[in-house]
Parts: sequence; C-alpha cells; structure tokens
Amino acid sequence: PRGTETSLAPRLKGMRRRFGVVPATIGAAALAGAIGSGLLIHHNIKQLNSYWTSDEMEAFTAELEKKYLKNEKLPQPVITEVRIAADIYPGERRFEARGSYRLRNDTGRALRDVHVRRGDLDVRFTQLAIAGARRVQHDEKYGYSIFRFDRPLAPGATAELNFASQIWHRGFRNRTQPTDVVRNGTFVNNFGFAPIVGMDRNG
Repeated sequence: PRGTETSLAPRLKGMRRRFGVVPATIGAAALAGAIGSGLLIHHNIKQLNSYWTSDEMEAFTAELEKKYLKNEKLPQPVITEVRIAADIYPGERRFEARGSYRLRNDTGRALRDVHVRRGDLDVRFTQLAIAGARRVQHDEKYGYSIFRFDRPLAPGATAELNFASQIWHRGFRNRTQPTDVVRNGTFVNNFGFAPIVGMDRNG
C-alpha cells in the first residue's frame, strides 16, 4: 500500500473519487471482452464439440476395450463389395457419405449376429441397417451395435448393410484440430466415415 492509510474503508472511498469515466469505460470494455471470449470458447469446445481431457480419453479407450474386445474372435461375415457416394463441402468442413456393403458368410456355419461399430469419434451415422436383421443392441457412447438376423445367415449366403454418415467439423476444439476435411483439401479414410464390421485391436 502507498501512503499512510492502510485500512480498507478509506481506501475504497478514495478509489471512488479516482474512478472516472475513462477508467470505468476501459474496465467495462475489458469485462465485456472477457465474458464474450469465454462464451465463445465455451460454445465451440463444449457445445459444437466434445471436451476431452487426456485422462478422460484414456479412460474412454480403456472402458471400450473392457466392454467389447472380448468379441474380437467372434465369427463375422466378410465384405465382398462396397458402394459409396460421397459429397464434400470444404467451405463448411463437412463430408457426407451414403453406401452399402455386400456381406458374405464365409464362416462355414450359420451366423446369427453381426457386430458393427464406428471407427472415429467424429462420425455420425444417420442410417445403419442390415437387410433381414434388426438391431438388438446399440451403445451410443462407444458407437457399437449388434444386428441379429431374423433367420440366421446360412454359409455362403449374403446380406446387405446400408449406411449414411456425416463428418462435420464446426468451430474449434480443445485438442488437436482435425485435418481430414478442411477448406483447402480433403483426405478421409474409410475407417473414419464408414462402419467397421467386427471388433479388433486396431485403435
């Protein structure tokens, strides 16, 4: 403290006299800027995107492994044909795909269930269906679904999986920014936007 007065009340009274129009304006502008930037950051990292700490991401991956890695050796059909139509909107950093897989049962025995999952947290499936099967389990958090055939798929028989997906990078996030769909170029991987059949250790 400067001067001989050290108690709080007189100092507050003196501050009132020194707090004129210019300091008040600067203080109000600084406060408004702080609140505005805070709201903008919150909107981008918490509302347009998901906020993840490194510990949360590690816990998420560990829990995914505990719940579903046990399924990695389950017999699953193979993909014998792929059809994809894709639309890229670089100005919006948005990518949309519609496609189908031809699945064939090469396991040598009838198949009752097909396990389908997403490979990337950024993808959102607007359609995911297998002809002749119904979805009996869907874990939204981990993007893991199980489809069950009304009649088990016989050895050598085929079924069609249809999907529609979207990747849309809006605003900014609290971690590394995505580089797959950007304004000056796009490189997307099928494991990012298309469903994955069966469980494995990749990722």
